[in-house]
Amino acid sequence: MIFYDINDKNIQVSFKDAVLTGINTKTGGVFMPLEVGKISPSMIYRNPPPSFRDIVFEIARMFCGAEIPDDDLMQITAQFYPYRIP
Repeated sequence: MIFYDINDKNIQVSFKDAVLTGINTKTGGVFMPLEVGKISPSMIYRNPPPSFRDIVFEIARMFCGAEIPDDDLMQITAQFYPYRIP
């Protein structure tokens, strides 16, 4: 996914660079995603319903794209959400 500097939309960076940089020291702008995806209806209306962890994984995947492999992203998600949420 591509992120842009809110103070200069011509400055675009990868997910990794946006996370590691945080703020562009030249413009003072933070990075925002160029576009925000949507969770698919098949995910929302899945039966049985998706777990909270599955939803977090899908949303995080929209932001990092292919920069973090799915297996690694699921491990990160599981590490931060080790419990079940009703």
